[in-house]
Amino acid sequence: MTASYTIVRAAPGHVAALPAIELQAAARFRGWNVPEAIMRVATPAAVLRDAQAAGRLWVALDQAGVPVGFALAASSRHRAFLEEVDVLPQCGRRRVGAALVQAVAQWAAASGHRELTLTTFRDMPWNLPFYETLGFAAIDPGDVDEELTQRLAAEAERGLDPARRVAMCLPLGGAESVEEMWAAYLAACPGPEAAAAAAASYSAWHFCDDQAAADGLAELVVSGRKRATAGSLWTYELENEPLPQVGDLSVITDWKGRARCIICTTAVEVVPFDAVTAEFAATEGEGDGSLEYWRRAHWEFFTRELEGTGREPRPDMPVVCERFEVVFGPAR
Repeated sequence: MTASYTIVRAAPGHVAALPAIELQAAARFRGWNVPEAIMRVATPAAVLRDAQAAGRLWVALDQAGVPVGFALAASSRHRAFLEEVDVLPQCGRRRVGAALVQAVAQWAAASGHRELTLTTFRDMPWNLPFYETLGFAAIDPGDVDEELTQRLAAEAERGLDPARRVAMCLPLGGAESVEEMWAAYLAACPGPEAAAAAAASYSAWHFCDDQAAADGLAELVVSGRKRATAGSLWTYELENEPLPQVGDLSVITDWKGRARCIICTTAVEVVPFDAVTAEFAATEGEGDGSLEYWRRAHWEFFTRELEGTGREPRPDMPVVCERFEVVFGPAR
């Protein structure tokens, strides 16, 4: 909340109003030698709809519930990127833009990102100096990495003067604990889902049996490549653990217990080891994604896991094949 404005995740009904806000905000660029096309072309509606569905779009609402500003974000690996922040000119100087940026920063930190970055004009008072007041710092040109370099190059292709553009970074602590990420997830749930989410239980766990694999597989989930996992039914039975169920919520952590994202189980099937399909192996997303790699890696893992239990892997051993989707986190 800021003065008479409220910052919320955008709902589908908010999207239609946002291009007009962007174009009115862009009128401030007149007189600053900005290409006319930049002031006449708004973010495509399809991009806004996708961002809204993915939880990467925020709006500032006035007391009547009408959007007066919005923020659009993107994410990749350990970084979040602030794509766009626009506020109607008549609502300027009321900290609406600052509140929108802070909402994005909170989401990025809770999602496990290490930093929030952006590109902006270095010579406009409501650009670089404004972001500096929020804790952003300009990145030295020699330290701009490949991803941000590509963004700046794309801006140059659109006619923006590279000499006037700057990349900036806000370091983020991230959600170090499982409890912090779960609380952030509950806070981010839309109204109709909030009560159900608050009543739900969850588990927290990491993949595999060594740090390199646990951290690497968690990163595959965050990146969007890994959407399935497999376990030995015998291990579930030996440890008296219930099988995953559709709708189960889990906080995925790295080896040290740092929360990375929250997943929801979408399907569970028990099949013989040698009946696991190439499609499932590709959905697991490990190695080169092939069935050959899946069989080799999981045979080795199950051999280690079953050591000392009196059992060892065999082609007809039952495997619990679990599919999931990320419901909160960088890859949401």
